[in-house]
Amino acid sequence: MAVYGKVEPSRSTSNMKMIQPQWELLPDESDDAETRLLEVGRITPVYESLGGSRLASRWQRKVIFNLLDSVRGAVPECLPKEMLARLDLPDRESSLREVHFPPEGTPFAQLQASATPAHRRLIFEELFFLELGLELKRRRMRERHGIAFATSDTVREAIREVLPFHPPPRRSALWAR
Repeated sequence: MAVYGKVEPSRSTSNMKMIQPQWELLPDESDDAETRLLEVGRITPVYESLGGSRLASRWQRKVIFNLLDSVRGAVPECLPKEMLARLDLPDRESSLREVHFPPEGTPFAQLQASATPAHRRLIFEELFFLELGLELKRRRMRERHGIAFATSDTVREAIREVLPFHPPPRRSALWAR
């Protein structure tokens, strides 16, 4: 068993005390260490608590690990392979796995800055689909026809009365139509 947590000096004695100790069973030779150890010997993700001890970071880590393990090999790729190769981005499944459980040796500065290849790929994917959606919306807007309004002197006078400013007395091209 491995026990870990924040260690602080005790106020009442000269001893140290562990604040909110956590524990994890260490695997024996028959266990697969990677699937058993989510807290010890690896960079551990910290998730915002969803409320209460049942939905704490440790519980979320376990759920996400088991979810990623259950979809191994079944996560669909949504970007063209040529694009991934040209931009030197990893595939979607390994990116999801490495963002939540970074491999050993991943530079801490890259993790803090969300600048690992896995982070870059997921950020690119999100921005790519956001831009794609905006372009589709722009195209739909360009295809729409505007509404033609017939104007007369009465309409022009009514518009002049509701404007928050007074147009010059000379007739501009806008008002002469």
